[in-house]
Amino acid sequence: MAEQYEIPLFPLNTVLFPGMILPLRIFEERYKLMLKQCIAESKPFGVVLLKAGRAEGAFNGQIYNIGTTAQITQVNPMADETYNILTLGMKRFRLIEAYQTHPYLSGIVEDYPLTNGNSPEAISGSLRLLHLIEKYLEAFRRIGKLPFRIDQVPTDPITLAFLTAIMLPVSNDDKQSLLSVVDIPELLREEFQLMRYETHMTQILADEPQSPTHPTSSFSLN
Repeated sequence: MAEQYEIPLFPLNTVLFPGMILPLRIFEERYKLMLKQCIAESKPFGVVLLKAGRAEGAFNGQIYNIGTTAQITQVNPMADETYNILTLGMKRFRLIEAYQTHPYLSGIVEDYPLTNGNSPEAISGSLRLLHLIEKYLEAFRRIGKLPFRIDQVPTDPITLAFLTAIMLPVSNDDKQSLLSVVDIPELLREEFQLMRYETHMTQILADEPQSPTHPTSSFSLN
């Protein structure tokens, strides 16, 4: 049985993935309290997507039960007594129970790792997806909006899967669906289908005549 533990929960209209940088502005008193507790105890908080309700004000909505822990990496106090923070997505969790003994939500969770990350199916799936990502980025390069270094795209199945989930311009519902997949070959297959559509649409744009653009700075996926 997986070990269960308690963490503060932060319901947002955002899906956080492991390896994803998430900047946040903390202005509500309850989340200032949560921030201070996390810093004092050197612990992360959990980001969960809202099913219904609002991220601001008293919580009376619904949340999904698969989320990602967010490690605080930078805190900038502002003159108006708010905080701008940077967080890094660390690991997925499954929410067992949510409750509100503090002004903010807390929950009992257990880790929710991806499985079969080193399987032959994962390796072949990652190579198939990587080939499609190359076409996708090449189309952006042709549009003139994305100078890139394709050699910096990771080939490790789990890292590639999370990077793809982060970069896909799809809805939060689709992103939450990706976050909830437990098997890495299945995740790579689902991402391939989504990426195939996005690549097709981007290639259509790339084939259209483009107006002159100004030079842009270099781009790195790392």
